[in-house]
Amino acid sequence: MDPVHERMIVRYHTSAGKRIAVYPLSAFTTRSFGTPPADFKQPSIPGTAQGYTLYGSYMYFLTGDAYPGDALPRATATRTSPASTSTRAP
Repeated sequence: MDPVHERMIVRYHTSAGKRIAVYPLSAFTTRSFGTPPADFKQPSIPGTAQGYTLYGSYMYFLTGDAYPGDALPRATATRTSPASTSTRAP
């Protein structure tokens, strides 16, 4: 859901493949869907789709796999730096 632009995105399946539709949020509150203002074939994306969101004219996909191709978990560690902080003088 894009609360700033009051739109909802829906990913659905057809016999021809996956599709994306964008509706005004009011279509869900009134339950009056009709033809969506945007409806298109899902673009080809690498990886396994895990989630998606909409903001403005952009759709963002989250992709990834739980385990490597052989489906065996691996013990790994990732080191990250602390987020930089800033302070303001009073």
